[in-house]
Amino acid sequence: MDLLEEIDAVLALEHEAGLRRRWRDDGEVLAMMPELAEK
Repeated sequence: MDLLEEIDAVLALEHEAGLRRRWRDDGEVLAMMPELAEK
């Protein structure tokens, strides 16, 4: 795995974690995306 791939992987993980945080904190997202609320 080269450095760019490693950076990509870290950014993807951070992005996912950030999205999860936002979903938990922001009821509007769940209102807009009810399929997420069902999980």
